[in-house]
Amino acid sequence: DNTRHGSLDSSDLSIHIGSTYGVPYPALRTETPFLYDNETYPLDRVLAETLEVEDLSQLHLQYPCSKDKARLMSPLQNRSKRRAFHRCFDS
Repeated sequence: DNTRHGSLDSSDLSIHIGSTYGVPYPALRTETPFLYDNETYPLDRVLAETLEVEDLSQLHLQYPCSKDKARLMSPLQNRSKRRAFHRCFDS
């Protein structure tokens, strides 16, 4: 008997091929992705300009502390500075 010796074959496993076992955040797998044409809607560029940063993908390195994040997001508190982002997002 293989189970006595600690080895199992595939028929002994109860996890099926479509299982989410071991998949982080399985509920997110069913969400519809938010897709947009970044030529028509350059949200990343407009947000970077609004926040006055070069590269959004590096924010976690440039602003690691919570007080830094508050400073980073402060332009979004200003209506006139965030207007371009709102126009792009809402169109």
